[in-house]
Amino acid sequence: GSVAAAAATAAAAQAGPSEFGKSMQLAHAHDGSLKRLFEMFDKNTTGELDINEWVSGFDALDVSQSGKLTLEDWLAWDLLPMSFHKMDLDGSGCICREEWRAMWFIVDRDADGRVKIDEWMGLEEHAMSLP
Repeated sequence: GSVAAAAATAAAAQAGPSEFGKSMQLAHAHDGSLKRLFEMFDKNTTGELDINEWVSGFDALDVSQSGKLTLEDWLAWDLLPMSFHKMDLDGSGCICREEWRAMWFIVDRDADGRVKIDEWMGLEEHAMSLP
């Protein structure tokens, strides 16, 4: 029994990464993108974002410099398309400054006026919980 199980495990390992492994690698890469964005937004390097840094972050995300976030802008930062659609509160196909600012109040879970890294890392999760 155990020899056959070991052989099957070895064969599976040689076959290449599992779907679970692939999804974990993607999740890890995605977390890295979110952390890099947080560090870029955190201009004063306090480890927290204030509302001004949050608002300025909009311009950093606006790759197309159109004054609104398009899906292409969002995907350029390796962010998830589903969270984009949830943050597009009016369904216009883009995230305007007002929608981005409104997300501050959702992401700042403890309402202390600062977004910490753990709150930031939940950005898309919070967006996904929107109706």
